[in-house]
Amino acid sequence: MLRKEIKHADEPQNIPVGNETGRLAAPYRRLFAPLLAKADNPKPNVVYLLADDLGWSDISEHRGGTILTPHIDHLFSQGVELRNFMGWCVCSPTRAMLMTGRHPFRVGTGPETGGELAQGESTLAEGFKAIGYRTGIFGKWHTGDDPDTPEYRRAWEEAFKSLPNKKLVGGLGVDAHGFVEAWIYYGGGADYFTRRTVGGKGPVSWWHNREYRQDDKGYCQWRRAGIANGQHSKPFPWHRARIVAAKPGVGPSGIPGHPLRISSR
Repeated sequence: MLRKEIKHADEPQNIPVGNETGRLAAPYRRLFAPLLAKADNPKPNVVYLLADDLGWSDISEHRGGTILTPHIDHLFSQGVELRNFMGWCVCSPTRAMLMTGRHPFRVGTGPETGGELAQGESTLAEGFKAIGYRTGIFGKWHTGDDPDTPEYRRAWEEAFKSLPNKKLVGGLGVDAHGFVEAWIYYGGGADYFTRRTVGGKGPVSWWHNREYRQDDKGYCQWRRAGIANGQHSKPFPWHRARIVAAKPGVGPSGIPGHPLRISSR
């Protein structure tokens, strides 16, 4: 395993994020300092991979690992692995911590799943966007609810028509937190094929930006967004949020209980 010493860069001054000028949490101020040091330096593309409930020994590079993960192992061999960190035991607080660099109790999520990331919080996406990046998120959000658009409200009311007292509480949407391009589902239990929530009884949760797309077909873990196609004038950070590790019972064949196969290619 390649090891590198990480030195703290000088902290920058205020970075404009969200609707007002704010300050990113200390770990992210150090992250952005090298990117802000020289305006004429080319900015690297950045990809964040977040896997729900991925265990320490679920990676073959780690001791006790029995699942082959050659691509992740390759990333470790060519980069830096950080082993001194704080996470959470469920997904929503962990996602909020990654987005803000702050304790989830302070930002509107946790201690369990659900909650809405407060709009006033400065996020990693807003920081990247403020310095010229085109931001994107693909996969699962789960730090806020589906936005209350007319199309989604109709689907929600149809799904819960037998529960007239159940009220829709719409979320802010990922665009409120600095993401320009998004292909996502908001909740934590959407079916991989139908994208219906609440054990298949709730409405579809599947969006392209603010466009509700309940009729899209296909295995949602394989859906791709157009941000990768063609040439873009701006560098990009991608946040790729996967859920397969948390709920691997349905593979791409569509057969319940069929395990996902991990290719070594």
